[in-house]
Amino acid sequence: MVKRGRMLAGNLAEFPFPALVGALMSAGRTGRLVLKPPFLEAEVYLRGGQVVHAKVQAGERSLEGEEALDLLVGLRRAPFTFEPETLPPHTTLLGGLAVPARLAEAQAACRGSAFPATGGTCSA
Repeated sequence: MVKRGRMLAGNLAEFPFPALVGALMSAGRTGRLVLKPPFLEAEVYLRGGQVVHAKVQAGERSLEGEEALDLLVGLRRAPFTFEPETLPPHTTLLGGLAVPARLAEAQAACRGSAFPATGGTCSA
């Protein structure tokens, strides 16, 4: 992971999504995590260390909230940036302990599943 000024940047191949989100939550961060795997655009917003919104856009199809998190947990590699102090457009997740539990649950559920659009499977 690299710091560019106040922004963080890296790749999920080196810092898996659940660990990345967990680190941002533990640090109490507020901002927008932008992921750019092939064929998708994704963003996860945190406020005071709580995940409050997630969105994945693939062409005209859009997922938000838990459905978006379920998809993002399966990404093995994708460049990411974290833009501090960026606030969410709205809230789709309640935050608290439900999000880390949901990330762990989704990761366990998708092991062995393939995501053709991203060429990846769940992170180990």
